[in-house]
Amino acid sequence: MQRLTATEASRRFSDLLDAVETRGETFVVVRRGKAVATVSPAARATGTRLKEVLRRNPPDARVGRGASRAPGLARAGYGPVERLILDTSVLVAVERRSDAIEELIGDEDDVAIAAVTAAELLVGVERAEDRHRPRRAGFVADVLESVVLVPYDLGVARAHAALLVHAQRAGSPRRAHDLIIAATGAATARTVLTADAAGVDDLPGVRVRVVG
Repeated sequence: MQRLTATEASRRFSDLLDAVETRGETFVVVRRGKAVATVSPAARATGTRLKEVLRRNPPDARVGRGASRAPGLARAGYGPVERLILDTSVLVAVERRSDAIEELIGDEDDVAIAAVTAAELLVGVERAEDRHRPRRAGFVADVLESVVLVPYDLGVARAHAALLVHAQRAGSPRRAHDLIIAATGAATARTVLTADAAGVDDLPGVRVRVVG
């Protein structure tokens, strides 16, 4: 926890908010030697909240059937609390088998998704057969309410541009949405949790945990 004078906090307020939002840091603002305010992250979405959603929604084995991006998932125990960004492959897999989330995410893990992942989930709703669409729509709505949705802002755009150029220079093209998810993770100091390593591995500044 860092201490800043009121003058320092005023001058560096934008940087201070960036540190709170992207790295989860907390600051104490001091005036005339007395602590007068604390600036800390707002309530976050935890693994517990997402697990509650999945318990309310019975698994649907039809979801992602035949898709290479929805394998079975496994994680050997929990480590320290993690700041995670989930990609679509993980969410599809846990919709097919809701108990998978118990093996992947700790109760106190800070869980988020990129805005583009929300779009991919909503595409699944639009493509669902009429008789299955209400259930899928309900599942996606519950997921979106239980996780932090990270927007595509300037910080993500900068990270995306750097990763795009890196991939082009390395002769290793990636799917557009995979790069955006990787950039969102890099810009917000989150580990990308994925079941599809090919899209996000070996990218500078991107932490990845592959499950499967």
